[in-house]
Amino acid sequence: MYAVIRDRGAQYRVEEGQTLDVALMDAE
Repeated sequence: MYAVIRDRGAQYRVEEGQTLDVALMDAE
């Protein structure tokens, strides 16, 4: 299972158990 994060045309795929700094910065 994974989540797809789109930010300004860029796409990131976060797999289970994985974290990205991009996701953290977007939450602020």
